[in-house]
Amino acid sequence: MSGKRYTDEFKPFVGSALPLTAAAHEIFAVHAATRFASPGDVMAVATNNNSIAAVVGERTVELLKSKGIVAVVTDGVVRD
Repeated sequence: MSGKRYTDEFKPFVGSALPLTAAAHEIFAVHAATRFASPGDVMAVATNNNSIAAVVGERTVELLKSKGIVAVVTDGVVRD
């Protein structure tokens, strides 16, 4: 375990949308979309409400942060 703890604290965010449609198992689509990201973007990942597999996890969040993406919004599953 990374030592991080869950929080339900809400932190407001704002940014340009970077929309993406991906199947639940296509986490690499999220990674590939970072090539089109600009600092301050908000990635919006549509999965058609799929709950089979996560599209965002701890490693993906670290990648998105390194690209300057300020938030991820999804109708899919998030893990870690």
